[in-house]
Amino acid sequence: NVYSASMPVALEEHGDALFYFKRQLAWIGVGGCVFAITSRMPLEFWYKASVGLFAAIVLVVVAMKVGGFGIERNGAARWIGFAGFTLQPSEMARPLLVIYLAKVLSSKLFEEDPQPAHYLAVLGVAGCLIAAVAAQPDFGGAVLLAVVLGTLLFVAGAPVPLLTVLGIAGLLLAAEVILAGDAYRRGRLVAFLDPWADADRYGFQLIQSYLALGTGGIVGKGAGLGMQKLFYLPEAHTDFIFSVIGEEWGLIGCLAVLLAVGWMLWEIFQIALRADKHPFAQLLVTGLFVVLAGAYVINLSVATGLMPTKGLALPLISYGGSAMVSTAFILGLLARTDVELGPAR
Repeated sequence: NVYSASMPVALEEHGDALFYFKRQLAWIGVGGCVFAITSRMPLEFWYKASVGLFAAIVLVVVAMKVGGFGIERNGAARWIGFAGFTLQPSEMARPLLVIYLAKVLSSKLFEEDPQPAHYLAVLGVAGCLIAAVAAQPDFGGAVLLAVVLGTLLFVAGAPVPLLTVLGIAGLLLAAEVILAGDAYRRGRLVAFLDPWADADRYGFQLIQSYLALGTGGIVGKGAGLGMQKLFYLPEAHTDFIFSVIGEEWGLIGCLAVLLAVGWMLWEIFQIALRADKHPFAQLLVTGLFVVLAGAYVINLSVATGLMPTKGLALPLISYGGSAMVSTAFILGLLARTDVELGPAR
């Protein structure tokens, strides 16, 4: 599907229809190595390294904004260059935030003396990363990080009134960022409410996604035979690959994707249930579950018009090296946790 969706733009931009396909194969190889290494390293290592890794990713994301060395695409400087490839640090920020929160919230301080001030301190530290990601700007990534933070605070036993106040404050802040932000961000919100009101500009991408999904019917037009990827649907091989799948494989293909995703998330949920007596492992798996589930929900909701457009990849399906490596890292952590918890009861 990456090959089918990327072939037109690859041929146009690079003169090689297989350009993105070959790069994605390379990233899958890198992801396989990351999974193999991560799944063999004990959780104790990640527990001890969590603070250092979190501090490092915060410094990288902040330096990209302050130092101005981030590579800009579509108005957002989220990428850094490396040996001819580009990496998006905010993708790795998600699992590293989870590891950090799992360690801190499972510590004796929160187990023996859980004070609201302690939770606020965690909120302040994690908020630095969320603010840095939002400033790139990466609003969708920042929202996902905030959801991860709120979920783990709740699981760790943070007072519900405190979480309620923080949730309301977060919603008000998000509304302020959208409404008081640039015209592009407001335009995407208007397009979400009524894409046909500005069909030639802000609503164009969503309308093309609707056309792709709608014309696919039950069984689709056939592999490689979709029309919307032919420079009608922007970001067809990344953010909107689900729409291409819907056009070429139809409702059956879409349901196959949803069933596969649902099965994987169910298996992760089962690992979280088995970790009920291991606070660090339970918070770790819960946070990683939210990262993956959140990415799937946001991407699929954007493609189907249930949520304003956000630049978030569809894990394991969209083109994107950073997303592939980050997902492989997450799955490696989950596999290792599954091994250390022992056989299912």
